[in-house]
Amino acid sequence: MRSPATPLAEELFTRLHRVAHPVYAGALAAAVITGLDIDRLAQIRGVDLDEHACVLKTHGRTSHRACRIHPVPGLARPLLGAAAAHHQLSARPVGAALFPMITMRGGSELTTHADACGVNLAGRAKHPAHTAAKSLSPHR
Repeated sequence: MRSPATPLAEELFTRLHRVAHPVYAGALAAAVITGLDIDRLAQIRGVDLDEHACVLKTHGRTSHRACRIHPVPGLARPLLGAAAAHHQLSARPVGAALFPMITMRGGSELTTHADACGVNLAGRAKHPAHTAAKSLSPHR
C-alpha cells in the first residue's frame, strides 16, 4: 500500500468523503491506496473487495502472478464500502466491475473529481489543462 503521512492521508480522505457519488469516491480512494491508473482501476471487480472493505485485490496486466492484495486504511473503508453497497444495490454480479462508470468519456468525470480533491491519478499529467494549453499554443 502506498501510505502517505498520517495527517496528509486524513486530509485527503476527508476531501474524498465530499465526493457525492460513491463509485467515484471509492475509485479515487482505491487510486490513492494502489497507485493504479484509470484503466487498471476499472478492472477491479466487486468480488475483489472483502465484505468489510479491509482488503482490496488488484489485477496484474498479464498474469495472476502480478495480482496484489492491498490493506485498506480505516479512513478509506467507508468510501470503498459505499462503492460496494452501490454495486450490490444496482444488482450487479459480484464478478462485474466495482467502478463501472469511471472510464466513460475518457475518464473525464473521474479526473474532474480527482483534481477537485487533489488526487494525482497515475498515468496522466498533474495539470492536464496546462499540458493541453501548451500543446495548442501557437507560441512555443
